[in-house]
Amino acid sequence: MRKLAALFLAFTCTFIAKSQIETTGINFDESRAVVNYSNQRVAAITIDTLLLPFLDDFSTSGPLVDTSLWLNEGNVYVNNNYAVNPPSVNVATFDGVKSNGFPYVFPTAISGSAGLRGETDYLISKPINTSGFDSSSNVAFSFYWQKGSYHPNISPDLQKGDTLKLFFFNKDSVWVQVWPVKEDSALISKKYPVGVNEFNYRFIPITDSSFFHKAFQFKFTSYGILDGNFSLWSIDYVYLDALRSTDNVQDFAFGNQLSPLFKPFSAVPYNQFEIAPLDYLSDEVKSGYANLSSKANFRDFKYIKLTTSSDTGAALINEVEEEAGFPNDSLGPKTVIPIVWNPDKQTIADNILALGETNMAFNYQMKLSGNDQEELLETNDSISQINYLSNYFAYDDGTAEGGISLRKAGYYQLAYEFEMKTADTLTAIYVYWSRSGYDVRDTRFSIKIWKTIPGINGGVTEEVYVTKPASIVYGEEFGRFSKIEIVPTRIEAGKFYVGWEQNINSKPIKIGADFSQDNRTRFYQYLGSKWENPTTEDFYGTPMIRPKFGYGIALGLDDIAVGIDDEKLVSFNGLQVEVYPNPANDRVNIKGGTKSYRVYDLTGKVVFEEELDKIQFLVQFSTSDFTSGLYILEVSNGEFSQTKKITVFH
Repeated sequence: MRKLAALFLAFTCTFIAKSQIETTGINFDESRAVVNYSNQRVAAITIDTLLLPFLDDFSTSGPLVDTSLWLNEGNVYVNNNYAVNPPSVNVATFDGVKSNGFPYVFPTAISGSAGLRGETDYLISKPINTSGFDSSSNVAFSFYWQKGSYHPNISPDLQKGDTLKLFFFNKDSVWVQVWPVKEDSALISKKYPVGVNEFNYRFIPITDSSFFHKAFQFKFTSYGILDGNFSLWSIDYVYLDALRSTDNVQDFAFGNQLSPLFKPFSAVPYNQFEIAPLDYLSDEVKSGYANLSSKANFRDFKYIKLTTSSDTGAALINEVEEEAGFPNDSLGPKTVIPIVWNPDKQTIADNILALGETNMAFNYQMKLSGNDQEELLETNDSISQINYLSNYFAYDDGTAEGGISLRKAGYYQLAYEFEMKTADTLTAIYVYWSRSGYDVRDTRFSIKIWKTIPGINGGVTEEVYVTKPASIVYGEEFGRFSKIEIVPTRIEAGKFYVGWEQNINSKPIKIGADFSQDNRTRFYQYLGSKWENPTTEDFYGTPMIRPKFGYGIALGLDDIAVGIDDEKLVSFNGLQVEVYPNPANDRVNIKGGTKSYRVYDLTGKVVFEEELDKIQFLVQFSTSDFTSGLYILEVSNGEFSQTKKITVFH
């Protein structure tokens, strides 16, 4: 999450002398349900009351929290992308973005909000019956927390006042603040590529008799900058129980997301892969595994599973499994070790090429197991990721943790390097537009594709394949890329560059950036005199630009097809719904006016359907019993209907 020759922060309009590239706050990248609840306690009589223990590490939910435990989501986003070295899979992130995917304040001018602050996200538990306990019961509340994310080195002065607070609800119906955190410069760590704190563990014994009653609750609230995700907090492993000590979080857990199966891509065109498959397969796939307890323990073996699914609906085409001894005999107390899988690249490549499929999604999972101790949770003992062989290149992982743009008066160009093994026809460019800091919709610019750039990779002159004027249009669905079609253009084997040019009058365009992936060496800028690679000090991350080749289906992008008649996929104007997550594992959310819905497999058989008593804005159904593959979801509001394609992976 860094920038080119100079860092500009949109929300303050403050310039740092060294930098020309602007870094913006983290963007919401997946669909969030628009569920409006008051930030107040709902009467306990209207909702379920829970019993101890209360335990949630968010590993089984996302992007929404688990509604069996939480009263509402309060715009909190469950993810495994924003936090740095989290204790377990998935965290709940508090940010400056509303549930509709836009900042709380989204000005049309660069200096429109100038760092305006206020209450942002919140999260409230369901009522919990603690009436059977007292001060001698050793009831305690604990959680992990982190300030910041993969985010540029924002000045500490701009972060002062950012807060995350914890409240308990007492028997007199009063929210009592029991834990404040206030940001200051002493909390900014330089250990990571960006300024971010490590996760901290907080243990709070509960001894006050006012908190032992039939409708005890707790809530987290955040306060920070309102015009984007510049004020970030994440929490993990929220645990409330009796008979506790500070050392009794007995658990193993995966934390960081898996690294890509393809290098350095999350998606590769099949016709490029088949020429040199070993060049694209990663030498190792990594994550981290933590012992959260205070005792040394061990795990027996690692288990690797690679599942391949195609656009034709084949559920399991091929599996690769591996069992291996744990890399160390023991995990020391409160330690994290890397877990590495070294794929048999030749075997995997041979199996892929033998399938005869050109559009495939790869769901790869890493899991550890063993019986050395009783764990509090087993759901965080595995972690998975999806990569694609299709018809486009993608360096980014699909999550925009921020945005980048050039903030300099006058004319400039930015270019992003790709390389072809064989010639192909470029037909479209997919771009993820940043939604943070200020509104840039309708801003004019030009998409540009170069064959050579002077002074870069031996280029002598500027040779341009395509220049096309365009304007920014935000995707209709959160997390979706915007498609810019171009005149079909043959791209020769070798390097080529995709980027944009703009003559800035007021607002520079802002492209989403994946800050968890570092591709700064493939990014170039032209500031009026020469092309140059940005310094490693000023830039970090991956602009979210994806070139697509040819026509037809593209797994992982908006234009996924499923091999059925197009006329059966007509979307009527009277109903617009959003479906997420997609691909899905154990559940699917439908956001929109829904009265009934059906799920079909690719043979046309109905595999699930539900008729609701009334139209609902948010509906969720389980896919845990579905076979991995592609399905058609038909949604109706009683008058109009719409179909969507969904992919299920387990």
